[in-house]
Amino acid sequence: MNSISEWLDSARRQLSIEVYPQDWQHNDEWSFADGALAHRSGKFFTIKGFHCYAPGTKWHDDQFPLIDQPEVGLLGFLLAMGNEGPEWLLQAKAEPGTEHHVQIGPSVQATVSNYTRAHGGKPTAFLNEFQQYRDVLVSSVEQSEQGTRFLGKFNWNAVRILPEKIELHNENWKWFSASDLKRALGQDFLVNTDSRSVIACAPWTLLCPDAEPFSKPLLGTNAFTEKLRSSYGASRDISSVSGRLLQADRLPDISLTPLPLDGLSSWRMTEDGFIPLGTADYDVRSYRIYVPGREKERWSQPLLRGLNEARAVLFARASSDGLEFFFRETIEPGFGVSLQLGPSWQSDGENPDWTAIELTSSRTPLIQIRQSDEGGRFMRSIVSYEIRQISQDTSGEGGYWLTLSQLQALCRQRGMLTNEARTLISMLLSFA
Repeated sequence: MNSISEWLDSARRQLSIEVYPQDWQHNDEWSFADGALAHRSGKFFTIKGFHCYAPGTKWHDDQFPLIDQPEVGLLGFLLAMGNEGPEWLLQAKAEPGTEHHVQIGPSVQATVSNYTRAHGGKPTAFLNEFQQYRDVLVSSVEQSEQGTRFLGKFNWNAVRILPEKIELHNENWKWFSASDLKRALGQDFLVNTDSRSVIACAPWTLLCPDAEPFSKPLLGTNAFTEKLRSSYGASRDISSVSGRLLQADRLPDISLTPLPLDGLSSWRMTEDGFIPLGTADYDVRSYRIYVPGREKERWSQPLLRGLNEARAVLFARASSDGLEFFFRETIEPGFGVSLQLGPSWQSDGENPDWTAIELTSSRTPLIQIRQSDEGGRFMRSIVSYEIRQISQDTSGEGGYWLTLSQLQALCRQRGMLTNEARTLISMLLSFA
């Protein structure tokens, strides 16, 4: 069997994708109406302007566009038990804004507008395997998109184990072992952001032939993997953590007031884009797209184009439970008044002061990879992810030191961990 990277390389070579920037006046599917950028059907998503009230944060009194997509999309993996343990049905998912254009997607990755065929295209493959079998799913939880670019956006993350493998008639889907998938999780630009989220939220036993995560790591046992195993086996409750995140008197004082896009003082409308005048890390551009094999192969749409490569770092420290990891309490405009747990330090986030000091140390990361954000809404939005071990005597103000067992439990709850946090957890799972 070819490796995942070989399969993706082949798919990338064969894909004749076309993504061209275009002026707004040549985009006949999207237009500015009532101060927002919207599709002519009224479906998919809109891009709206907002003024942010958030005293004490970097976003206070700022103005910016956000993607408003109230639909809860479906991100679902199908699995079947093979001779060597769980096998995962992977999709070679082509997206216009993803690095290399094709990465591993879930078996089903679709918005409501897509699977109800608002685009007039073909039906979504394997959709009924989730919609008609909700009562037998082994994993089912809604999780958030980035609160710095989306307005209250959540997706349904689901996993179903089939009685037997489905016979495939499309080369864009292929069965791979759990070990193959784990290897891919530790490599640059192979597994897309939606897959990383679903995998982090799934039962971690499904990543191992013997159903014992971290007992037989792919790269062999060493001091780091032994500590991971201890952290996974540690017995710690999460109720105090989840309870504090939901505690009413600790919720952030934050609100968003709608503004017309052309009324945002720190942004400028041009013929070919919506451009920030300040320090925003994205702009909004119009693109003409052709992706053969998609439900709809040709279309136009706006994408939020990344202007700088972001960085997200997770700190680890040794403890009596092996290793524990620091996740900071995170406020993002699109989360509203909710708190979530994010990376220890994040280039576009609010960070405790001590994390910046730790970041300047000369320690080599335990693991470092580069990943794309969602390629259906963003263009070349890339994040460099790192996991670094720091000294044991760090206090951890502004967040929580958590074991792997606690993280697994938090991943199974709605809205506890940010998109970036779930990617960092998926990196740890590459050692499972």
